[in-house]
Formats: sequence, C-alpha cells, structure tokens
Amino acid sequence: CDQGLMGGDEEAGAKDALLTATAKESNVTYSSSSSSKRPTEETTTQEGWSAVLDRRVLSVCVATGCLMLGLGMTNPIIPALAMDRLGASEWSVGVSFSTFGLARLLLNVPIGWLADRIGRKPVLILGCTLCAIGTALSAVAPTMGFFIATRGVAGAGNSIYLGTAMAYLADHATPRTRARVLGANQFALLVGVTVGPALGGVVSRFLGVRRPFLVISAFSTAAALWTYLTAREATGTTTKSQQRRDITVKGLVKDPRFLSVGACQFSTFALRQGGRNVLLAFVATTTFQYKPTDLGTLYALMSLADLVGIAPAAHAADVAPDRRLVAVPSLGLTAVAVASLAVVAHTASHPLFLGAVTLWALSHAILGPTLPAFAADVAPVGRRALTLALFRSGGDLGTLVAPAFLGLLIDVAGPASAALALGGFVLLTTLSFAILGDSSPRDLVPANNNSPSSSEKNSSSSGAAGTAVSIPVCADEETKAPP
Repeated sequence: CDQGLMGGDEEAGAKDALLTATAKESNVTYSSSSSSKRPTEETTTQEGWSAVLDRRVLSVCVATGCLMLGLGMTNPIIPALAMDRLGASEWSVGVSFSTFGLARLLLNVPIGWLADRIGRKPVLILGCTLCAIGTALSAVAPTMGFFIATRGVAGAGNSIYLGTAMAYLADHATPRTRARVLGANQFALLVGVTVGPALGGVVSRFLGVRRPFLVISAFSTAAALWTYLTAREATGTTTKSQQRRDITVKGLVKDPRFLSVGACQFSTFALRQGGRNVLLAFVATTTFQYKPTDLGTLYALMSLADLVGIAPAAHAADVAPDRRLVAVPSLGLTAVAVASLAVVAHTASHPLFLGAVTLWALSHAILGPTLPAFAADVAPVGRRALTLALFRSGGDLGTLVAPAFLGLLIDVAGPASAALALGGFVLLTTLSFAILGDSSPRDLVPANNNSPSSSEKNSSSSGAAGTAVSIPVCADEETKAPP
C-alpha cells in the first residue's frame, strides 16, 4: 500500500512537472492540483464588460481619445493654413492628407514586428511622441514642403500608436472579451474624430490657424505621459523561443482565415473612404443638390450610428459561437445598401436614397470591432502585433485605392456602375469570409524537431486510470464552450 501511494505521488509530481514546463513555454499558469488542470491567463481575470473597466484597458483608451481628438482638430485647419498662409494649391493640400495615410501604410508591418520584439509600452510612447513632434513642427512650418514632411511625421506616430494599441488591448483580453475591449478603444477613437473637427474650428477662430497645432501637440504629449504612467505590459505576451518557433509572415498571409478577414477589412475602409466620401457625396450633391452643410449632417448621423452600435456589436461578437454570425449579415446588408444607390441614380427618388443610407448606416454599425477581434483570434503565438499590423494595412490600402478608383469609375461609367461595382466587391469579400473564416481558435505554431508531437502536446497519460491532461499551446486561444 505504501509503495502504491509513493508511486501515485511520483506520477502526480511528474504530471505537475510536465504542466509547469509546458506553461513556461506557452506563458500559461496552472494551479498545482492533481485534478484536471485548466489554463489561467496572466493577462486578465475579468469577464464581460468588467474587462473594459480594467485600468490597463482604460489607460490606452484615454490616450487614444486624446490622439484622435487632436487628429480631428487638424482636418478643418489644414486647408486654411496651407492655402492662406503657405500659398499652396488644392493638390498640395490633398498631398498633405495623403502623406499622413501613406506613412501609416508603410510603417504598419515594421512597427508590428518591433512591438513583438521589445514590447508594447515603449512603442506606444514612441508613437505619441512622434505625434507631438510632428504637430508642433507643423505650427512653425515655413513652406508647404516642410509642412507635408511634418504631416508625415505625425502620420507615422499615429500609425505606430494605433497599431500597437490594438495589439496591447488584445493581449489584455480573452477570446470572450476581446471584441468588447477593442470596441472600447474604437469608441474612444470615433469620439475623438467626431468631436475634434468642431473643436478645431472653435480653437482656430480664437487662436488663428497655427497655434491650434501647438494645442494638438500638447494633447499628444499628455497621451505620452499618461501611457508612461499607466500602461502595463501583459505578462507572458511573447518570448524569443516562441518567436523562433512561430510561423513566418509568408505562412501567415497564406492562411485563408487571415486573407478573408483582411479582404473584409479592405472592404470596410473602401466603403468608408470611397463609398461614403466619393460615391455617396456625388449622388447626394448631383442628384439631390445637397449642400456641404446637408452632406455634413448626413455624415454626422452615420457616424452617430457607428458610435451607438459599437457596444451591442461588440457584445454580440463576444457571446456568439462564431464571429461570422455578426460580420457576415452586417457586410452583406451594407453591400445591398450600396448597390441600391444604382437604382437611386436612375430614379432620383429621395425617399429611396434616404432608405439606402439608413440601411447602410445601421448595417455597418452592427459590425463594430468584430473583424479586429477575429484577426486577433487567429494571430500566431508571439506574432499578434505583426498580424494586426498586416490586418490594418489591408484597411489602409483600401483607403488609398478606393477613392481614386471609384472617382475614375464615376467619370467613365457613371455613379450607377460605381455603386454596383463597390456593392459587388463587398459582397464577394463577405462570401469569402463566410466560407473561409473559420473562427475556431487554433494553434498556428508548426511542429519542429525539438517540440513534442501533436498527440504529446494534447494529452499525456497518468497512472493506471489513464487520466488525460490537456496542454494548450497558446494561453488565450482556448476554445469556447458550446452554448
């Protein structure tokens, strides 16, 4: 009997040792009990909406609000400064806005790699600092060329911060809270860009067109200090051993799940920048003689729908057994709404136009942060920031390509053809996501000669009873229980 007890103790000790070793490799902590072990994430223990109130989450959301408030303030000021004070042309003004977006597109992937290597917090601070420097230099720009360069610096800082913030928040969330945590940051972003233009117009009326950039720089500086004081790295975010074992970027872009969600991200930004700012504006102004104030009111109502829809969309994406149940209906209805503008262009029916815009606003509002949450779900171990950077690049590419393409198509074939083309493309990417976007989290780390086989990772026998012990590879990729 004593020998049997000793043998059981040895087996239990061996099991705990195996669990401990695997946990060190996977950054997962386990309770030391001989019963069934379940992984406990070191990032957060809060579930539901309480995860949004975590101080680590709120710290980044507040900084995001400050940065995006400053970005929104610049939109009505840049044309006045460039054309009235620097003597620039309208083309130069457009280049200054494009430089901001181009810097984001070029830096997404390198910054994602850097954030995976050195951690999130120093990269977040770097982004805020570059925003502060770029906007401060914009206030004293003597020529338009210098001003465009400073906008590039500010755009680089914006890209560095927003991309890293998404990875930081994904680190501090579980698959059951990820959409809500990312949704809180998206809410702060939308509030900043919605309130910013009005605030920028008021400030420029009292301070002129240069001094508001100093105010914006102060916002960015405050965001940098706030991030330094409050942001905390998630324990066990990544290790060098995981990065050595992890799949390459080439392997990631071959994953059909990532490609399908990236295509949908391209579509959402094409809808926003090309569909809303080019196609919708053309139909409203040429068919129904909308004035700039009328068009601004229409945009404001659509943005308000996005703000109101974030919370229910994020909740639905977290509690649904499959995130596609939220994303596919949203994008599908949006595609129908955009395509219906072709009928509006032929019939000139204002009620039909308002109905199409309403369907567009409501269907897009229920999308919320579903796509970023899905991208974080399928991110490989130790490459979450890089994965989300590639995902964001898809959206930035849509921002650059869609407006020019739709404008050209309107000139050549008319608004009806442009509406059908955009609606068809959105529907095509939605169907690809519905078919290929398997949202069941799974490990993307390939086997190597030094790692156990898949059967050894998944279970190990203990004692005569043969008790199986699950060994997950990634801490936050646990499969959701069925409803």
